[in-house]
Amino acid sequence: MASIRYATEADACAIANLNIIGFQPAPLYRNLFRGIDPLTALPMKLCLCYDKLSDPKVHLLVATDPTSNQILGCARWRIPDPNGRSEMVLSDEARAKAALAQTSEVHPAGMNVAVYEACLKALGETRGRHVREDDIVLELLLTHPQHQGKGVGKALLDWGVRKADQKNARIYLEATPEGYPLYRKYGWRDVGELVMDFSLYGGEGDARYVVMIRKPGN
Repeated sequence: MASIRYATEADACAIANLNIIGFQPAPLYRNLFRGIDPLTALPMKLCLCYDKLSDPKVHLLVATDPTSNQILGCARWRIPDPNGRSEMVLSDEARAKAALAQTSEVHPAGMNVAVYEACLKALGETRGRHVREDDIVLELLLTHPQHQGKGVGKALLDWGVRKADQKNARIYLEATPEGYPLYRKYGWRDVGELVMDFSLYGGEGDARYVVMIRKPGN
């Protein structure tokens, strides 16, 4: 069974790489990095990871193999209580990269910036309609493709569900078609839909996400 722990600065590169490998087949990534190697986004993903590690409201977890310590999956939970985790002390280099996370300096050449910005805007607007001040948000849940179906995602979910039930808090998320059955199984219910039409931003096709909320105790 996978071991769950908080991510550290030393995990950032592996998490960034996992993010790209895991989401590379998705419509969003195919449109963001159309015609270019998605791995060119690794520096940007690394900066974003450092940025999340530095945010006291973000709980970035990894699931590891207890024998090899290989990272099998990760989850990113946003929990309103800023005192909910120990302060993450980052190196000067990591802090400098975190400061670049929201700037265009880290965008890889050829990335469809219009798709990226439209996605961020759509996520912000959708969360603005559904998320309450005391809700927990599951921003990301990802299992390495080679380790899917082994309980990694469930172990990462269990951590957040326990936190939510302790706080009597709801958990909000946007589910991909692949993740939707797991969330339904563990108590999330549909409250809306988010549709991204990439043709409006120089891309092709669309992506559909189910907006879901789990009430405490479900």
